[in-house]
Amino acid sequence: SRALTRRKTNRFCEEQNLEVVVAFGGGRKEGWRGITYAQANCLIQDNKDKYFGNDTCYQFKDPNANLGTSDTLGNFLKFLQTNYPDHQRKILQLWDHGYAYLGMALDSIHNDDLISLPELKEAFAQSDLKVNLINFDACLMASLEVANTIKDYADYMVASEELEPGHGWNYNDYIHILAKNSNADFVEIGKKLVDSFLDHPSHQKKRFKTLSLIDLGQVKNVIHQLDQLLTELNVKGFDSLLQTVESAQKYGQEIQSDVAYSMDLIHWLDNLQRTSPGATSTASQTLKIVSQIVLYNRHDESRPNSNGIAIYSLD
Repeated sequence: SRALTRRKTNRFCEEQNLEVVVAFGGGRKEGWRGITYAQANCLIQDNKDKYFGNDTCYQFKDPNANLGTSDTLGNFLKFLQTNYPDHQRKILQLWDHGYAYLGMALDSIHNDDLISLPELKEAFAQSDLKVNLINFDACLMASLEVANTIKDYADYMVASEELEPGHGWNYNDYIHILAKNSNADFVEIGKKLVDSFLDHPSHQKKRFKTLSLIDLGQVKNVIHQLDQLLTELNVKGFDSLLQTVESAQKYGQEIQSDVAYSMDLIHWLDNLQRTSPGATSTASQTLKIVSQIVLYNRHDESRPNSNGIAIYSLD
């Protein structure tokens, strides 16, 4: 399966206050090669035979498109910008595999090509689309690298520091939240989406659950402060720095090799200020500033030191 992108509008009434446009494809099964755009009513029609991808009601279809390129995603974002110009409230949902600083989404037809973070940024840049909230139903995307990539194209993002269950978010609950809170502040909506992910019965038996709401307007301040910290960092030898990294909460860790994609940034900073006296003052200030980027964060007991924002792990 491949990325589903969902989008919200400001046409508010009980039955029709939500405009949904989906792009899907990148898979080997029939009807899923390339990319297909479809509105909600088309998806309902398409699902009558319990199979998506074999109808004729689509807005656009290109069976040769590679979903691992910036052009393919950028063209869809431009399609949204061009065809729905009057919609003031916008949510973009990206659903697929995620790889933190490496990017996201695989096109199985094109050698598992993925969208790198530079390609993700290029897709937004060429579309000139800005959304209020971007959600990643994908593993490991609540990272500072991802937030920095999209900070100019969205106000907030909801994403997971850790791996996500294969079936993804519960979209019945997701759509219900958007429809019932169509006038709500986007911070409130983001919090409800986080709660849905952690509390919904379909996820109760799943472990390693993390999800957070991140203020993308704080990214520049965080990066500036981290740069300042690294400039002033005074630890006695590289070993002491590695100890703070090794004890930080890790994500996407491969059991056989102990290699992790990322670590919790706030937990690492907390370790640094406690174990490296020479870094205490600057680390404390950095910890305070970094904590402001996470507006809401939840996790289960399997990831106790998750604080909502990750960064590339040095180990």
